[in-house]
Amino acid sequence: MLCCHPTEGRVRQSRTRAFTLIELLVVTAIIAVLVSILLPALGAARRQSRRVACLSRLRNLHIGWEGYLQDHDGAFLQGVNVNYNYGGGQGTAGLPPNWTWPPGTPVPKPLNKYVGLDLVVSTDQAQAYRCPADVGVDVAPDLHQRYYGTSYLTNLILVGQDQYNVPSDAPLMLRMLLYEMNDRLPGLTISRVTTHPSDLMLLADATWWHAWYDGADATNDWHGRIGWHCAGFLDGHGAFTRFERRTYKATGYALIPFRDLSDQAAKIQAEMPDD
Repeated sequence: MLCCHPTEGRVRQSRTRAFTLIELLVVTAIIAVLVSILLPALGAARRQSRRVACLSRLRNLHIGWEGYLQDHDGAFLQGVNVNYNYGGGQGTAGLPPNWTWPPGTPVPKPLNKYVGLDLVVSTDQAQAYRCPADVGVDVAPDLHQRYYGTSYLTNLILVGQDQYNVPSDAPLMLRMLLYEMNDRLPGLTISRVTTHPSDLMLLADATWWHAWYDGADATNDWHGRIGWHCAGFLDGHGAFTRFERRTYKATGYALIPFRDLSDQAAKIQAEMPDD
């Protein structure tokens, strides 16, 4: 008698269930929706992280300024182009395209001594002066830090030439006020500053100057909000601040170091017609 294994001859069929086209389209649509929701949030988180890092670097530079002022009897740095040559690396601004560091006549950067750097360093060595969001500005063909040596420009009324360039198109009353300010600027020391230190801007993202002088411009936006810039103040705190076009005192900042003149400038500008 023939016999067989119980499973012999038995045909097993396995049926694998596949996704239908409709199901694939639904899943793809859900993924697309999730990506559209998450990407802006991730972008905002990156921008916020860069702002925090930028404000931290401004705080460290302020500590350097404190050391500088102590060693110079409270006198602010004054001179031609010191609004960007105060510290940082040897930038390529105004030099031939084939120029490489080190040059034959380097520019010593006095603040470097107070942030642990040599007076003359390359921009790669001067990362303390680089904003993580630095992508350059419309007048510079490179990152601002590589072009000028630093991502940060000073309040040039505090750290700049001892005579402020009074705009010829400013109202007469404002020009007279700025001329009076110029009488007080030579040899400016911190003991003569009367504007509250928490209001007086010391230095900020280089884009602050372009927004202040020419008006907010998307081509000079580093932090995802046109017209807003990371700024460091004379008391050492930092803030994400909106700069208004050619306004010497506004909500969040002041540029004139003398409180009486700063308050007068605010009143004059409040009465000026909008552009």
